[in-house]
Amino acid sequence: MFTYIFSLLLIVSLVLTLVLSALFYYNSLDLQIQNRLDELTESAEELAYMARNQRQSFLPSLEPLVISGGLPESFRDPGSDSGRRFSRIPRTVDIHEGYINWKISQIYTKYSAYTILLYTDEATGKMVSVLYSTADLSPDEITEKFDFYQENYSERLMNGETIRERTNSKKGTIFTVGIPIVMNGKVRGGVFIHTTAQVIRAGFNGFAWKTILATGIVFLLSAVCAFFLARNITNPLASIAASSRQMQHGDFTARAPVAGSSEVCFLAESFNDMAVQLQHVEQQRRDLIANVSHELRSPVTSIQGYAEGILDGTIGNEDQEKYLRIITDETHRLDKLINNLLSLSRMEKENPELTMTDFDLCELTRRILISKLNDIDKKAIEPEADIPDEPIYVSADKDAIQQVIINLLDNAVKYTGENGKIKLSLHPEKDTVIWQISDNGPGIPEEDRPFIFDRFYMVDKAHTSGKGTGLGLAICKRIMDNHKQTIRLVNGDNGCTFEFTLNRGSRSGGAHADLSQCED
Repeated sequence: MFTYIFSLLLIVSLVLTLVLSALFYYNSLDLQIQNRLDELTESAEELAYMARNQRQSFLPSLEPLVISGGLPESFRDPGSDSGRRFSRIPRTVDIHEGYINWKISQIYTKYSAYTILLYTDEATGKMVSVLYSTADLSPDEITEKFDFYQENYSERLMNGETIRERTNSKKGTIFTVGIPIVMNGKVRGGVFIHTTAQVIRAGFNGFAWKTILATGIVFLLSAVCAFFLARNITNPLASIAASSRQMQHGDFTARAPVAGSSEVCFLAESFNDMAVQLQHVEQQRRDLIANVSHELRSPVTSIQGYAEGILDGTIGNEDQEKYLRIITDETHRLDKLINNLLSLSRMEKENPELTMTDFDLCELTRRILISKLNDIDKKAIEPEADIPDEPIYVSADKDAIQQVIINLLDNAVKYTGENGKIKLSLHPEKDTVIWQISDNGPGIPEEDRPFIFDRFYMVDKAHTSGKGTGLGLAICKRIMDNHKQTIRLVNGDNGCTFEFTLNRGSRSGGAHADLSQCED
């Protein structure tokens, strides 16, 4: 898993680094181009300013010249093979010409950019003469550029527009800056500066290598971070996996370290909670086997011993009836244990079958209490019933609630000493009814209270005969859970108090409770 996560993080960091570096590089390149065009525009504006501020006429007083199908004879150099070499129109030299030539050479030296100053005929809008140009331009190059400017920019130049364009040619991308030369409110010429993209990018190569170096450093740092991040994620997961393997082999004491990100910590805590529950369930399973074995062994041993004594004559005829009654009592005890186990198993189904009716809980409680008066009188227990005279209807499974009341009352009678007291009470609260039973017996120790509703859990660890099977409260808890209601042990100083809640019902009522099971 570590290799997979580390590889994934490494790929993601590589892609992000390359994408961000490429964006940074090309954005920087575009910024470099814009800055270069700004510088060339500024230089062109300076040349245009010098040209329009010469003290002498821009050109001598000649008739406007129009180029049509090539340059006029007066602009051709007879010594040139091409017949297209430009010569400057005779004019008076002034102090600005030297500066203009110097500025053109500086532009070429600094930016590797070519400069051409053109004269435009205001009457025709045609470019008719090259006044100045970079010394390194050949006649053919000047002619080519002159024709290109004439074709693409003459109209825009005559409108006084500043030109900043990128064009593609066979030689690559070319950036062109054009500034009109305005004299007395009329466009009389223009300054054109152009350079190739290769020249700008060539000056950017150093920055490109720095970008590559920075990209490599960032990627290495990302790889280191990805390594530690992957290890931080996978180490806790590996610990959880190791703990799960221990649990798979039956070691429910295994716990996962709570470390890593918040999500992994939450997973580890959930895993540990699950492990605690599984450990508890495993302990319950072992206790269930031990308790069932113990509860079955005692009556089976008694039945077997007394039956064999009767058969082999060890027990005389005069004592056989006595021991047969003991055998009968033990079979009843076994039957009760088996029935309780079957009841608990049925109630632990995912979808328990409940027969919901509305019945009078006060009447049901009084009937059960009356059925248990014989057991109460045997121990001289003083019963007290705080039960309203008017009916209180609840909505529940009557037979199941009857079993809960019988189990709780039996426990109270069983653990209350001679001349003790038992109190039954119930009272409504809003939409629920609270039923309580209290006794003044020895109570339940604090350390045993969290487990009293577990199956086969008994405060009497010796499982004294006649003290029950430890299933009564577990059955009560399951019945109330199936009703989505609560049953709990109420904290108190003397004895113990149990209470449960039920939803109130209507007065439609239901059938009377079957009290045939009340005799225990």
